[in-house]
Amino acid sequence: MESGFSVRKSLRTKLLVSLMFITLVPLAILDFISYQTVKTQITDDMDAQLSGFSKRVARAIDIIMDQRISDVSGWTGLDTVTTAIELGSGQGGANRLFETNVKSYGTFDLVVLFNKKGTSIAASLPQAINVSVADQSWFQEAVGGKDVVGEWGKNPLLEQLVPESKGWTVIVASPVTVSNEVKGVLVGYVRWESINQVIEAFPVGQTGYTYMVDKRDMSIIAHKDRALLQRKLTDLNLAEVAKTFGEKPAGSLIYTFDNPVTRQKLLRAVGFQSNEGYGKFSKNWVVASGADYDEIFRALPTQLRNYIIMGVVFVLILVVATLILSGGIAKPVVETSNTMVAIARDLDFTRQLEVKGQDEIAVMEQAFNGLVTKLRETFGTIVEGNKQVSDAVERVKQISGNIVTNATAQAERAQDVLKRIQTMGQTASEVQENALESQKTYGDTTVSITGLSGNIQEIAESAQKQAGMVEEARSIINVMGETAALVASHANQQLQSAEETAQAAEQMAVSVHNVAEKASMADQQSELSYKAAVEGRNAVEQVVQGMHSIAESSEQITEIIEVISDIADQTNLLALNAAIEAARAGEHGR
Repeated sequence: MESGFSVRKSLRTKLLVSLMFITLVPLAILDFISYQTVKTQITDDMDAQLSGFSKRVARAIDIIMDQRISDVSGWTGLDTVTTAIELGSGQGGANRLFETNVKSYGTFDLVVLFNKKGTSIAASLPQAINVSVADQSWFQEAVGGKDVVGEWGKNPLLEQLVPESKGWTVIVASPVTVSNEVKGVLVGYVRWESINQVIEAFPVGQTGYTYMVDKRDMSIIAHKDRALLQRKLTDLNLAEVAKTFGEKPAGSLIYTFDNPVTRQKLLRAVGFQSNEGYGKFSKNWVVASGADYDEIFRALPTQLRNYIIMGVVFVLILVVATLILSGGIAKPVVETSNTMVAIARDLDFTRQLEVKGQDEIAVMEQAFNGLVTKLRETFGTIVEGNKQVSDAVERVKQISGNIVTNATAQAERAQDVLKRIQTMGQTASEVQENALESQKTYGDTTVSITGLSGNIQEIAESAQKQAGMVEEARSIINVMGETAALVASHANQQLQSAEETAQAAEQMAVSVHNVAEKASMADQQSELSYKAAVEGRNAVEQVVQGMHSIAESSEQITEIIEVISDIADQTNLLALNAAIEAARAGEHGR
């Protein structure tokens, strides 16, 4: 039972692990690819959105600055301005014009008209009159007849006259030409707060904002936090951002921002676009729009959570399906395993599996039942054959014992006959030597011959019995082959010799009866008797040899019996091996 449980557990575990591996790995890979695809798409969208946003802001600033150049350049052609140059003061209406334009346009903090010597002669603020800028490079360039846009920075005059501006401005200077001769320079100090307002007018989400950087020194020139103006990116731990701005004209970047105010590290995303210029305006500035990474990629956690939820649901469905599937597959396999273990343990080949369905497992169960049936039939045949061999061995042992007993008795009788023949030979010798006395001992010779005749008759009868017993032995163990046939042949020869001896004895008896009449023939008759006695002795010796052959055949029969016993033992060993192999098959099946 424990083995079956371990098999069932192992099969279900393997099926569960395999199916989960086959399905979850591709699912995880697919989810990962989908997540990366979504992330890449959001990144691309972020790049397009933020970079495009920065591009629009930079374009708007370029246009605004070009308009400021157009404003100043257009004012230089007004009669009020040329009159002020000719008069050398703004009393002719220039001061009022500049003041009105500053108020109405709202794009300049200060407008000043300088004569050719660099001294201010008219301004939107009276405090700006009689100020000299002759040493300023931008003035010298403008006197040369060119529209000049100065660099962004803090102007001391503007900071003094318009404190709320904090001096942040960009100077736009345009030459005043009278009769094709430069007589002065009109300068407008751009209200930089209006540029900051443009920057603030384009918010980026809830955590984002737009700012502008001067790429000359990577200092911030526009930002919603005015305290950061003129701060360099490197001072704000944004060296990576500064490097990227300097290397690329446009793009996006994800970076870690160490806020010096809150002292918190935030992951932010920024898209940037360098100012491309518009009309007469062109500056090496870059506009950047950025926001917190979590806000830009807020769809990623949701997407990841959805993937996880779908994965968990899929795993649950997979586990349930796997349990059902493993139960349908593992249960018949476990039953087969338990049956094989029971057969190997008990050698009970009567067990059978219950076949259900027509699938591969059912085919396996049918094949297993067929195998058990064949094993049961094979073992039955082996046991029956072993029993038959054992019975045959017992019968052969019994017959062999009888043959040995009979052969021993016949050998003893043959020895007795041999002794008598020897005695007869001695008697025949005495007859030959005492032929002359044969007449005197006729009566004794007659008695002796009569006894000899009786003995020879007994020998003949014994030979007949021996021949019958040999025939019986040959019919019982016909398989003894040539040895038994040879014994039978010798027995027949013995019978014939005995009969001949009997006839010779009878003839000798007749001769003795006629010895009185034929005394001269006694010697010849004695010779014949002696020869007959010798032949009788030879016949008896042949019988003795036959008996020895029978004894040897009995030993061969014993050897055959031992061989048959060995065969029986090997048959038992084969049966034991078959049982061991069946046990091994059961163990292998388990």
